[in-house]
Amino acid sequence: MRRMSPHRPSPAAPTDRETMAETPAEAPTAAVPQSADEIAAAAGARGLSILPECEAGVSANLALLARHARTMRQMPTATQA
Repeated sequence: MRRMSPHRPSPAAPTDRETMAETPAEAPTAAVPQSADEIAAAAGARGLSILPECEAGVSANLALLARHARTMRQMPTATQA
């Protein structure tokens, strides 16, 4: 049976230590745009336009992203620690 070696990042890929050094331990939490006005403003600030037929999907995806962000920001429960 052939042994698989652990994955090693390519030389160009940053190491975990480099990535952690660039990301503060307590980075400010950005709010995910939720309302139609917030979404339009965020898209406009990035030079993006959202087609009218895509607005509902973009809104739904951002709502899901906000839900995941809330979950990730919560403290772990006793069973998760």
